[in-house]
Amino acid sequence: MPSDLESRFHSFITGLPHAESIDSLLAGPEFDGEKRADYLVFDRQVIIELKSLEVDTSPKVEKELASHRDRDDFPLIYGAVELQKILKHLPDGGQINQRIFNSTTRSIEDGARSAAKQLQNTARLLNLPNAMRVLVLLNQDINILAPDAAIARLSPLMCRTDAAGNTTSTIDFAWLIFESHSIAEGPATINMPTILLEGPRAPDTPWFIEMFEKLQTAWATFNKHPLVRISAESFSELTVLSTSSCQSPRDGQRLTRHEYWEKCYAQHPYLRTLSDAQVLERGAVAIDALAPYFLMGGPRLPPEQLEPLTVAWSDFLCEARYRGLDLLKLPKA
Repeated sequence: MPSDLESRFHSFITGLPHAESIDSLLAGPEFDGEKRADYLVFDRQVIIELKSLEVDTSPKVEKELASHRDRDDFPLIYGAVELQKILKHLPDGGQINQRIFNSTTRSIEDGARSAAKQLQNTARLLNLPNAMRVLVLLNQDINILAPDAAIARLSPLMCRTDAAGNTTSTIDFAWLIFESHSIAEGPATINMPTILLEGPRAPDTPWFIEMFEKLQTAWATFNKHPLVRISAESFSELTVLSTSSCQSPRDGQRLTRHEYWEKCYAQHPYLRTLSDAQVLERGAVAIDALAPYFLMGGPRLPPEQLEPLTVAWSDFLCEARYRGLDLLKLPKA
């Protein structure tokens, strides 16, 4: 079954003036087995092939990391953290990261290569050599396939050249629509990115850029969302979060005590100005102060006296998770 995002996009495209389904145009038996794209739009000036990311490739990350967990230098990190915060502790973290990137984003490359063939063959079958060939890539909820990862995987494919320097890519533009992720710098709680990647033909086709602006505005209107443009030069300037992390699953419910402490620390991260070594020292002090009261037969404190000690340890864990600190490096008492 197609995702809700894919179904909506099909409805959107078919509702555009002069949109044509290529399957309907090439329905004759003479076209059996021919690779083809999905739609023609704007009076056949644009060919669109739609690809949707449906498979969660995150188990490949754990498979790769599992092969390193028995290493002496593998860090002990509290909570769920970004992959880079783990790999920075390993001398070969860069190589591990490249292997993970290649394996988790292979579906993007496979989809793009398939789309390139479909777009090229459609242009040939319909005798549309000058039509713009556009890959539309959708991601509704695959968190690991973030927009910056898709850009990094797609861009080299779209700019391929042969030995003579001639462009070999048959994808002129890629339109990325990611409801799986949100840009924190946007005006709303959730700001879902749409990105246009330009291929080598883009400088010679300014008319398409103008047409795309209308298309993107129409897509926002179709979904009843405002279209907000962000002036950042690259994704490295933005904070990209999974959409699911921006939504509160506990609306209408009371926070647990631990959740409340973490929320308070997020509002006032007073350890942030310290060095990593100083934060680890704070953690050692906090656990040393707290440990006796959790030992069998150890001393007891009234809850109102124990809570500040517990909060200090919770604050340390919040900061350690933010930095990706290796808890094996806690100073020993």
